[in-house]
Amino acid sequence: MVDQRDLAFAIEHYKKRATALDRARIIAGKVDRGTFKLPGTREEREEYAQAMIEGYKALRDAGRLSFPEFLNGAGFFASIVHEHRVIGGDYADELDPISAQIREVERAHGLSEGEFWRTDEGPPEWSELNVQYEAVLERQQVAVLREFGLADLADLLENDPKRFHDLWLRAVDAVDQYLPPRDRLVELINVYRQESLDAEAAGAYHAAAAMRGAVLEGLLLLRCISHPADVERALAALPPRERPRGIPTDWMLGQLIKVSKEAGWLPQLSLDGHEIDAAIYARLVGSLRNMLHPGRRLASPATEVTEEELADAKAALIFLEVVLEGLESS
Repeated sequence: MVDQRDLAFAIEHYKKRATALDRARIIAGKVDRGTFKLPGTREEREEYAQAMIEGYKALRDAGRLSFPEFLNGAGFFASIVHEHRVIGGDYADELDPISAQIREVERAHGLSEGEFWRTDEGPPEWSELNVQYEAVLERQQVAVLREFGLADLADLLENDPKRFHDLWLRAVDAVDQYLPPRDRLVELINVYRQESLDAEAAGAYHAAAAMRGAVLEGLLLLRCISHPADVERALAALPPRERPRGIPTDWMLGQLIKVSKEAGWLPQLSLDGHEIDAAIYARLVGSLRNMLHPGRRLASPATEVTEEELADAKAALIFLEVVLEGLESS
């Protein structure tokens, strides 16, 4: 039976989501009707940016945006304000003295007007001044984020700028495919690998098994999209009934294992006098992942996913990564 407190939470949560979505619709309607003018004067530009940021905040509160999408969208309009303030000289008292020192160093080292160093070419004092210049810009960007009600983004940029920019690129990538598919998949595999370790450390063994299965699926998919000719040969060699349909990104883990086995990527290995079938280890990781399905658990009531079974999956995945890395280097 559902606890009344849980039910109250669910009702309140979805009321909050619905209210936020109504707020987003109202803001969108005002923008569409021209209530907020397109950027012209500074006041109009910043009013427009504030309206768009409020719209993104409402969509985030309504559950319609992921955090990277929210960061990229709301952060974009805050960055417009920030960049125009830089151009307009709002930070000149801090930036101009550093710029003057940078130009002095450049002249002292023989650079003429219009000549530049790449970031890794200048002398140490020039590099240090550029670091100071960027630090001022970032500090002012943090201030703008706070001014426009984006304290969570400001805290992230201030305390973990690398993650801030990684999340920004992830959202850009979702729209513009900034990174090629292979690079995006490698990044995703690394996320799954870390989450499997986090889940294991917390004693959440079913979650860890699921993420280990996701790592394996990512590794085999990576191999497939990196070696399409091998995939074509493997598909041609499989009996028609066993050939997965569609493209590799459509395939389930079992289908990826079958194609990988046929392609010769999951061979028999000899390790310290023991014969190891890489395909069996792959199926082991997959079978533990599949124990998440309630129907599978009901059909195998004696099966558990404990620390011991998880160790099997961990060892199997290590073997498989060694095999796949060996194939890439051969």
